[in-house]
Amino acid sequence: KLLFALILIVQIELIFLISTNYLGKIGANRERVKGISRINKEEIVFKETENLKYFYELNQNSIQEDLYTPSWLDYKPKITINKDSLNERFDYGIEKPVNVFRIIVLGDSWTYGRYVNTKDNFSEVLEDILNNNTDCRSPKKFEVINLGVPSYDIAYSAERFGLKGAKYNI
Repeated sequence: KLLFALILIVQIELIFLISTNYLGKIGANRERVKGISRINKEEIVFKETENLKYFYELNQNSIQEDLYTPSWLDYKPKITINKDSLNERFDYGIEKPVNVFRIIVLGDSWTYGRYVNTKDNFSEVLEDILNNNTDCRSPKKFEVINLGVPSYDIAYSAERFGLKGAKYNI
């Protein structure tokens, strides 16, 4: 019985060591395995809002290389943050011009365009496609306003829309 107990303890310990080593490797590569998008404190400004104590937004008026680039990406994306802290090439006027159709996109790092240049995020590409499509003639121009921020959830996206998006008179 003592030998059986000793063998069982050794087996359990081996399973524990193997699994923690395996899980440690997964943790080291978590951005690749789980798609986690980290944010560096240099990229954001914290402020408390009426609804969220730890609300954060991107720094305004900056053009920078993405501060966190995973090892699998072979270039450093150029990120352009406009005067309203949006990952956008342009600053949009608050008043919507006549014959402009505005689209607001909300979300996390997928919407924001993490790991791609600002000009290549989906909202910028969509804006270009719509404005260059001759079949889209009803409005003269489209503006796709990107309110995405890495690591935002629904509560943060809704708060950002209230603070930034609603004023664009969509």
